[in-house]
Amino acid sequence: MIQPLRACSLLTATWLLLLVPPTVASPAEEMIETTPGAVVRALEAAILLSGQEGGDIRLAVWQGVFARADELQIVLIVEVDGPAALVGVTDRPLDLDLFLYALDPGEQVVRSISRRVHIESSQHRDRFARSGLRFPVYLSLPNQSHVLRLLVRTGEEAFGIRSLTIEETPDARSPTRFNPPAFASLADEWLVALPLAGSATIPSTGVPFLAPESSRLPAALPVWRRGDTPRASLFLPPETHLANSIEAVLRPEFADTVIRWAVDVTAIEHSEDLQLDIVQIELPEVDLASGVYTAILDLQSNEDTVGKTRPFNFVVADGDEALPWPHLDWHP
Repeated sequence: MIQPLRACSLLTATWLLLLVPPTVASPAEEMIETTPGAVVRALEAAILLSGQEGGDIRLAVWQGVFARADELQIVLIVEVDGPAALVGVTDRPLDLDLFLYALDPGEQVVRSISRRVHIESSQHRDRFARSGLRFPVYLSLPNQSHVLRLLVRTGEEAFGIRSLTIEETPDARSPTRFNPPAFASLADEWLVALPLAGSATIPSTGVPFLAPESSRLPAALPVWRRGDTPRASLFLPPETHLANSIEAVLRPEFADTVIRWAVDVTAIEHSEDLQLDIVQIELPEVDLASGVYTAILDLQSNEDTVGKTRPFNFVVADGDEALPWPHLDWHP
């Protein structure tokens, strides 16, 4: 059973935004600026390279990988648990730092990112306390496998750490593993980081997440209530030839069982700018026990399997109120 957690208080940081299905209402998120982050000290470097996961601050991540020529353009939507980050914090300003290391197959650091969000105003702190921070991150890497190590830390020494795997895409036009669906958030309480002014890391085109003036970000951990009808976007190569046949395979983390859903394709539009097909999907009305689920989408054309999405998580919550996940007893 998912239980509400107590709320505390805090704010937001970084940039980037997403094209969510036009049929889904965009959440009323609030934006905040980000600054270049602190220098990676020996302690942060040791945590980033340690291989550990978890920590005091829970993190959820939506991961999109887009193959372009010999590069992989990667979009991460990082959601930071505001109530957990505020435990033990007084009314003084708070700095939230994000550090990212990209490790190549030889476990060498080939890219690093450091960003800081300064949380000071009562408005930002209150918003952060009601949910947390959405921190979009962009980076380009050579088209080979990588491991991303993501660390979020506060001045109070609390931290959260996640490890993400980036797979090589041998055929950029016909991958067998697709990005997870992009679900709109049902809650409107998030703080969202803005891009660094003049940042060279932000692409000018070719990625479906480049609208800094918009707050339409995909949910890193969607929260659904029974009776909801979840809608999402899939971004697929034009050669996918999807025949309106998608099956969702769900595995609850609290039971040894598999649930299969038929997913409706409601629209397919081609984006010439992105060179991608944007597929709008609708899942069945939610009638599941409360808890955390892991899912993949199985994409088919006629009777042949085209490919599968990377796994993604969602939460089914009790009650009628659309709460963001930091208020729920969920552990990555």
